[in-house]
Amino acid sequence: MMLRHSNLFILVTVETLVVLLSGNIASTSNTVGDNGPCRKDGLVGDPDDPRIYYRCTFNPSSNSFDTASYICSGGQRFNSARGGCADESDAVSNYTCLKQNLDTDASKTCYEETISALTEELDVFIDAVAYRGSPARNFHLSVKDIHLNMRQNYLTLIQNTGQNIFPLIVATDNDTPELAGVGGAYKVYFRNGTMKRIVPVSSDFELHKCLSHMVLGVFAIVAPYFRSPNSQNWQNSLKTLDTEVNKALYALPSSNLPQKEADHAKKLLSMVTMFIASCLKHNSVTHTKFHTFATEMAPWIDKSMQIAAKAHVSATIPALRQLKKEMGEEEWRKVYVLIPTVWPVSLYNIRLQMFRKVMDFRQIKQQVLITEGARSEDDARTTLGRIVADRALAQLVFGGLRDESARDHLFSLSTRRDLLSSVEEEAIDKWCGGEDNWTILKSTSSQDSRCPMTKHFATMLRQSP
Repeated sequence: MMLRHSNLFILVTVETLVVLLSGNIASTSNTVGDNGPCRKDGLVGDPDDPRIYYRCTFNPSSNSFDTASYICSGGQRFNSARGGCADESDAVSNYTCLKQNLDTDASKTCYEETISALTEELDVFIDAVAYRGSPARNFHLSVKDIHLNMRQNYLTLIQNTGQNIFPLIVATDNDTPELAGVGGAYKVYFRNGTMKRIVPVSSDFELHKCLSHMVLGVFAIVAPYFRSPNSQNWQNSLKTLDTEVNKALYALPSSNLPQKEADHAKKLLSMVTMFIASCLKHNSVTHTKFHTFATEMAPWIDKSMQIAAKAHVSATIPALRQLKKEMGEEEWRKVYVLIPTVWPVSLYNIRLQMFRKVMDFRQIKQQVLITEGARSEDDARTTLGRIVADRALAQLVFGGLRDESARDHLFSLSTRRDLLSSVEEEAIDKWCGGEDNWTILKSTSSQDSRCPMTKHFATMLRQSP
């Protein structure tokens, strides 16, 4: 912006200068060696007047400097570090050239210098907007675009595939928030769009699993304070738990439980209230105190686990057998089972063990699938869609080949093994000179010996010291 005031003009040059110019810019020429203000290209302040400064431009043809003089206004002075006029706070003003002032030499100079500088920066601007880069980089990005397109289409494929697999049983721990973690629910989806929900868990299973989890409830409250046992922050939470436990103790006599089972429940509940009372009395929780308490509870917890397991099996196995009977052998052979779970309980999952008793070996190997960490049932079904789509792709790409690499790729793409696992292992061995830190033990198991890959991975133990 150009401001006009008392025959003085404010402008910003390419260096974002804010200056007041006299009505006529003084231009001089100083031969190298003269006592003029210029010694090199650039801006230089006047040694006698801090408001004045000069733009010096060396002219080779005359072996001299062309000099333009400027003067700062409004109490400002030239500041070499800022490259312009600055006030006492050293803040450069922010004005620019205006078209309506083009009739002045000052404004013309502002435009010319700014446009000249912008023209010089054109290559920089081109480099910025030409983000595809060189021909080599453009090719790389083009291939990457193909891959991004594949990922988008593949996501659509596996999502739709997961919703198109029937019959399908989704076996969850429980699908209602109030019963999460204390039972099992089985949703059966049929191709005709119907769904059947089975919840075969008995009340005994829920009761004893909840009783067993009390020690975990105490641990979750006190564990953060094992290194600061005298903190008071845990007390309110522990008092809240104590209230809930005492409610259960109060309700127990009228529960109509068999006497032996009622005595067992009372013992577990009483041990928890006694531990809480001790912690509150001494205003302290320590890991040693908790260890003593939990060790005393362990045999009683084990008894509850046995009761819960018996109740679980006696309710679930008959329900699954009845479902198999209703579906018929032909449909049952087609059924896929999806078990959403989390890593800590994914291995030897109890729902998987149930299906081992009502399905044949081929089904267990191929059609009963555990998914870890799915945020929803739809996410779990998308994972199922990927498994099935990968198996189809594996057969179409590698199924017609009989060489060792093709068989390995077919196996990997159809199972939980990473497709690159074998070639990566070879590359790692070559890079590391064949050295590794794993102890591989030879197995004499006939079952292991039938499948070298199973044997290889099953016998890789923890890292050697």
